Amino acid sequence: MPYLGPAPADSIVDTAGITDDAVTAAKIAANAVDSSEIAAGAVDIAHLSATGTASSSTFLRGDNSFASAGLTGVTTGSGNVTITSGNLIVASGNGIDFSATADSGGTMSSELLDDYEEGSWTPAIVGGTQTISSIQRATYTKIGRMVTLHVYVSTSTVTDATALSWSGVPFTSAGYNNSGVVEFYGNTSTSPILCRVGDATTVINFYKCDVNQAGITQTQNTTHTIFTLTYEAT
Repeated sequence: MPYLGPAPADSIVDTAGITDDAVTAAKIAANAVDSSEIAAGAVDIAHLSATGTASSSTFLRGDNSFASAGLTGVTTGSGNVTITSGNLIVASGNGIDFSATADSGGTMSSELLDDYEEGSWTPAIVGGTQTISSIQRATYTKIGRMVTLHVYVSTSTVTDATALSWSGVPFTSAGYNNSGVVEFYGNTSTSPILCRVGDATTVINFYKCDVNQAGITQTQNTTHTIFTLTYEAT
């Protein structure tokens, strides 16, 4: 259709003729501007008003700012990942998978390291009249299913034939396959003393290290009790 009057000159509307903010998203129909309407190379980094510094190691974020590529506090190189700040947080039920080294000489059931924990626990004497007067140390470290207890407590001196047992172990035992050597200050037993977490319990029992493995009484446990015990949790 011919123009009524003089035809408009080329480039009659340019940036100099448009006031700031005169063209807004509200004035542009949806999909009116697409890749077919923009000449190749017409929009480049120089035409963007984003904050930050554009470079080969940065990217443009949704908030119109340039940010460094990669994760904060994490570096990679030579096939290794190094965390320089912060921790590696693994969701519950997951862990570090060592299945690439399936070299067990036995029947391997799992190569997933899915738990690590350390802390303190509170031992308590089960039954009888003896009490724990002070706890110098009662800590634990759990790696996978293996739990190691470190204990140093002071106890009252009593005359009581009740078998010596302690409750409060932080994780239930998976069986009797555990033992630790106990040091009693003032022990009235002539045999070395062992301790063991009972099967499927959180209770430690104390025994004489002899052919009968008779239980230790509260009378025989005097002053201080010191031991380290490792057992398998369920």
